[in-house]
Amino acid sequence: MAWLVDGRRRLDGARYDAGTVRRYLGNVLTYASREVDVEAVSSSPLADVAAMAGEAIAEVFRSERYEELVDWMEARKGVFRDREGGGKWTEVVGTGTGSPALVVSSFVPFHVEGDFGFGRPRLVIPWIRPGRLGSAAMTVARSPVEDGSWLITARLWPRLADAVDADPDAVLKPATAARLGFGAPDPADVMQMQDTTSRM
Repeated sequence: MAWLVDGRRRLDGARYDAGTVRRYLGNVLTYASREVDVEAVSSSPLADVAAMAGEAIAEVFRSERYEELVDWMEARKGVFRDREGGGKWTEVVGTGTGSPALVVSSFVPFHVEGDFGFGRPRLVIPWIRPGRLGSAAMTVARSPVEDGSWLITARLWPRLADAVDADPDAVLKPATAARLGFGAPDPADVMQMQDTTSRM
């Protein structure tokens, strides 16, 4: 599992102007990742999966992490500038050298403010050219219509794309309250709890 983590809130407000940082996309984003068996995720309650994610994110959600990123990029920016066609770097999780990773990124906080002379855009897709990297990505962006809707795009490695195409209902499940564990408890469970309580 992997997440793109926004570190703007972790930067020292005394050193960085909050308004400028809020609009800046550069070196204040980093990955958090965690190797987890598919069975462990699919059989765990949502709260346990959220705790796994929270632990991984907490490891990188430190101001020192973002300072390290800035220093790393400063030390290497000449390499990218001098290379024909620019350059690209990614964190290890994006290379696919470990388990396949699905990275979920949210661009929802970014407002789309553009007009190319023929009106505001109707569709915006943040895109990072992956080359031949071995990770997949789900990107969530706000609709430029500003009606509260979101646009979710996916970039998948070929075998996963084939699996989705072969049986989309087996892979893509609706995010209902009941499926996420937020639904009302089953009436049979409530009856069993009441029966147990009455015998105490």
